[in-house]
Amino acid sequence: MQDIHDIRGPVQVGIDPSLILIALAVLGGFLLLLLGFVWFKKWRKKHDRHTGLPELPKPMPPYDAALQSLDALLNIPPDDPRMFYFDLTMVLRKYMGDSFGTHAIEMTSQEFISSIRKLGIGDKIQNRMIEFYRGCDPFKYAGAAPESSRVKRDIESVRDLVTLVEAHIKSENDIQKGDV
Repeated sequence: MQDIHDIRGPVQVGIDPSLILIALAVLGGFLLLLLGFVWFKKWRKKHDRHTGLPELPKPMPPYDAALQSLDALLNIPPDDPRMFYFDLTMVLRKYMGDSFGTHAIEMTSQEFISSIRKLGIGDKIQNRMIEFYRGCDPFKYAGAAPESSRVKRDIESVRDLVTLVEAHIKSENDIQKGDV
Protein backbone atom coordinates (compact mmCIF):
# COMPACT_ATOMS: atom_id res chain seq x y z
CA MET A 1 0.00 0.00 0.00
CA GLN A 2 1.11 3.48 -0.75
CA ASP A 3 0.98 6.63 1.38
CA ILE A 4 -1.51 9.29 0.36
CA HIS A 5 0.14 12.54 -0.52
CA ASP A 6 -1.72 15.86 -0.66
CA ILE A 7 -1.84 17.50 -4.03
CA ARG A 8 -2.36 20.97 -2.55
CA GLY A 9 -1.62 22.42 0.82
CA PRO A 10 -4.31 23.00 3.39
CA VAL A 11 -6.76 25.87 2.66
CA GLN A 12 -6.93 28.58 5.30
CA VAL A 13 -10.34 29.49 6.57
CA GLY A 14 -11.11 33.08 7.70
CA ILE A 15 -9.43 36.43 7.00
CA ASP A 16 -5.86 36.65 5.96
CA PRO A 17 -3.83 38.48 8.66
CA SER A 18 -1.82 40.35 6.01
CA LEU A 19 -5.05 41.88 4.60
CA ILE A 20 -5.97 43.09 8.10
CA LEU A 21 -2.55 44.74 8.45
CA ILE A 22 -2.92 46.47 5.05
CA ALA A 23 -6.43 47.72 5.92
CA LEU A 24 -5.21 49.05 9.29
CA ALA A 25 -2.28 50.80 7.59
CA VAL A 26 -4.60 52.46 5.05
CA LEU A 27 -7.04 53.51 7.81
CA GLY A 28 -4.17 54.86 9.92
CA GLY A 29 -2.82 56.84 6.95
CA PHE A 30 -6.28 58.28 6.28
CA LEU A 31 -6.66 59.31 9.93
CA LEU A 32 -3.23 60.95 9.89
CA LEU A 33 -4.18 62.92 6.76
CA LEU A 34 -7.47 63.96 8.36
CA LEU A 35 -5.74 65.09 11.57
CA GLY A 36 -3.15 66.96 9.52
CA PHE A 37 -5.87 68.73 7.54
CA VAL A 38 -7.79 69.74 10.69
CA TRP A 39 -4.57 70.96 12.34
CA PHE A 40 -3.66 72.98 9.19
CA LYS A 41 -7.13 74.61 9.06
CA LYS A 42 -6.90 75.62 12.72
CA TRP A 43 -3.35 76.92 12.30
CA ARG A 44 -4.31 78.89 9.20
CA LYS A 45 -7.36 80.37 10.89
CA LYS A 46 -5.25 81.40 13.87
CA HIS A 47 -2.47 82.91 11.79
CA ASP A 48 -4.59 84.38 9.04
CA ARG A 49 -4.52 88.14 9.38
CA HIS A 50 -7.36 88.59 6.90
CA THR A 51 -10.54 88.36 8.97
CA GLY A 52 -12.93 87.96 6.05
CA LEU A 53 -14.31 89.74 3.07
CA PRO A 54 -14.25 93.51 3.15
CA GLU A 55 -17.54 95.16 3.86
CA LEU A 56 -19.34 96.24 0.76
CA PRO A 57 -20.47 99.84 0.57
CA LYS A 58 -24.12 100.43 1.25
CA PRO A 59 -26.17 100.83 -1.90
CA MET A 60 -27.19 104.32 -2.86
CA PRO A 61 -30.77 105.22 -1.84
CA PRO A 62 -33.20 105.07 -4.79
CA TYR A 63 -33.86 108.82 -4.67
CA ASP A 64 -30.17 109.73 -4.88
CA ALA A 65 -29.54 107.15 -7.61
CA ALA A 66 -32.44 108.53 -9.66
CA LEU A 67 -31.20 112.13 -9.36
CA GLN A 68 -27.69 111.06 -10.30
CA SER A 69 -29.00 109.21 -13.37
CA LEU A 70 -31.07 112.24 -14.38
CA ASP A 71 -28.02 114.49 -14.10
CA ALA A 72 -26.08 112.08 -16.30
CA LEU A 73 -28.89 112.10 -18.89
CA LEU A 74 -28.95 115.90 -18.83
CA ASN A 75 -25.23 116.01 -19.66
CA ILE A 76 -25.49 113.55 -22.56
CA PRO A 77 -26.87 114.98 -25.80
CA PRO A 78 -29.85 112.91 -27.01
CA ASP A 79 -28.45 111.76 -30.35
CA ASP A 80 -30.91 108.88 -30.51
CA PRO A 81 -34.27 110.07 -29.11
CA ARG A 82 -35.60 106.53 -28.92
CA MET A 83 -32.78 105.32 -26.66
CA PHE A 84 -32.86 108.57 -24.70
CA TYR A 85 -36.53 108.11 -23.83
CA PHE A 86 -35.99 104.45 -23.00
CA ASP A 87 -33.26 105.53 -20.57
CA LEU A 88 -35.37 108.36 -19.16
CA THR A 89 -38.37 106.14 -18.47
CA MET A 90 -36.02 103.47 -17.07
CA VAL A 91 -34.79 105.95 -14.45
CA LEU A 92 -38.36 106.45 -13.27
CA ARG A 93 -39.13 102.72 -13.41
CA LYS A 94 -36.00 101.84 -11.45
CA TYR A 95 -36.78 104.45 -8.84
CA MET A 96 -40.38 103.24 -8.45
CA GLY A 97 -39.29 99.59 -8.38
CA ASP A 98 -36.60 100.17 -5.75
CA SER A 99 -38.80 102.42 -3.62
CA PHE A 100 -41.87 100.18 -3.61
CA GLY A 101 -40.27 96.77 -4.05
CA THR A 102 -41.85 95.99 -7.41
CA HIS A 103 -40.37 94.61 -10.61
CA ALA A 104 -41.10 97.79 -12.53
CA ILE A 105 -38.12 97.41 -14.86
CA GLU A 106 -39.51 94.15 -16.26
CA MET A 107 -43.03 95.49 -16.85
CA THR A 108 -44.52 96.78 -20.06
CA SER A 109 -45.80 100.36 -20.08
CA GLN A 110 -49.38 99.21 -19.54
CA GLU A 111 -48.38 96.92 -16.65
CA PHE A 112 -46.36 99.73 -15.11
CA ILE A 113 -49.28 102.15 -15.38
CA SER A 114 -51.55 99.56 -13.73
CA SER A 115 -49.08 99.04 -10.91
CA ILE A 116 -48.82 102.82 -10.37
CA ARG A 117 -52.56 102.94 -9.75
CA LYS A 118 -52.24 100.26 -7.05
CA LEU A 119 -49.45 101.98 -5.11
CA GLY A 120 -51.60 104.62 -3.45
CA ILE A 121 -49.27 107.53 -4.14
CA GLY A 122 -52.02 110.03 -4.74
CA ASP A 123 -54.13 110.83 -7.78
CA LYS A 124 -52.13 113.92 -8.75
CA ILE A 125 -48.82 112.03 -8.88
CA GLN A 126 -50.42 109.03 -10.58
CA ASN A 127 -52.00 111.15 -13.30
CA ARG A 128 -48.77 113.07 -13.96
CA MET A 129 -46.81 109.84 -14.20
CA ILE A 130 -49.34 108.21 -16.52
CA GLU A 131 -49.43 111.33 -18.69
CA PHE A 132 -45.63 111.36 -18.83
CA TYR A 133 -45.48 107.71 -19.87
CA ARG A 134 -48.10 108.09 -22.54
CA GLY A 135 -46.29 111.19 -23.83
CA CYS A 136 -43.00 109.25 -24.13
CA ASP A 137 -44.42 106.34 -26.11
CA PRO A 138 -44.34 108.13 -29.51
CA PHE A 139 -40.62 108.83 -29.03
CA LYS A 140 -39.84 105.33 -27.77
CA TYR A 141 -41.89 103.27 -30.21
CA ALA A 142 -42.83 105.42 -33.21
CA GLY A 143 -39.43 107.02 -33.71
CA ALA A 144 -40.72 110.59 -33.47
CA ALA A 145 -38.08 113.24 -32.79
CA PRO A 146 -38.72 115.61 -29.86
CA GLU A 147 -37.68 119.25 -29.73
CA SER A 148 -34.69 120.04 -27.51
CA SER A 149 -36.91 122.04 -25.14
CA ARG A 150 -39.16 118.97 -24.76
CA VAL A 151 -36.17 116.82 -23.74
CA LYS A 152 -35.17 119.19 -20.94
CA ARG A 153 -38.79 119.58 -19.87
CA ASP A 154 -39.18 115.79 -19.69
CA ILE A 155 -36.04 115.40 -17.60
CA GLU A 156 -37.34 118.04 -15.20
CA SER A 157 -40.74 116.33 -15.19
CA VAL A 158 -39.13 113.04 -14.10
CA ARG A 159 -37.10 114.91 -11.47
CA ASP A 160 -40.32 116.49 -10.14
CA LEU A 161 -42.12 113.13 -10.14
CA VAL A 162 -39.28 111.44 -8.25
CA THR A 163 -39.21 114.30 -5.74
CA LEU A 164 -43.00 114.17 -5.27
CA VAL A 165 -42.98 110.40 -4.76
CA GLU A 166 -40.09 110.68 -2.32
CA ALA A 167 -41.96 113.34 -0.35
CA HIS A 168 -45.04 111.11 -0.33
CA ILE A 169 -43.01 108.15 0.94
CA LYS A 170 -41.46 110.26 3.70
CA SER A 171 -44.82 111.63 4.78
CA GLU A 172 -46.27 108.09 4.86
CA ASN A 173 -43.33 106.92 6.97
CA ASP A 174 -43.78 109.86 9.34
CA ILE A 175 -47.48 109.06 9.71
CA GLN A 176 -46.69 105.40 10.44
CA LYS A 177 -44.07 106.35 13.02
CA GLY A 178 -46.52 108.71 14.66
CA ASP A 179 -49.19 105.98 14.93
CA VAL A 180 -46.83 103.53 16.65
